[in-house]
Amino acid sequence: MKIYLDRSLCNDSLPTCERRMARLIRFPLGEDRPCITAIEEDGQSELTLVMKSDGQEATIVLDRADQELAGVEGFSAFLPWTPAFYRDSTN
Repeated sequence: MKIYLDRSLCNDSLPTCERRMARLIRFPLGEDRPCITAIEEDGQSELTLVMKSDGQEATIVLDRADQELAGVEGFSAFLPWTPAFYRDSTN
C-alpha cells in the first residue's frame, strides 16, 4: 500500500502528528486525516509513505518490522531531515 501525505495541510504539532501517524502506520485503512492526499493499493507487502513536509519530500518504505518501530517511535526517525515541531499552514 502507498499513502501520500502532505503535512502542510494541517497545523498539528510534531508530537500530535507522530501519534496520528503511528495509528495510520498500524491501521492504514482505519485513519482519515486531512494530510492524507491519496491511498493506492500497489500490491506490495511493504507500506510506502510519500511524505511532504517543510518544503521537502521523502519516500519511506516500511517492512513489517519498520512498521512496528514507526508505530511506536514515530515517522520522523525515518525522514532524511528533522521535521518542524510546529506547522503553520497559512504560509
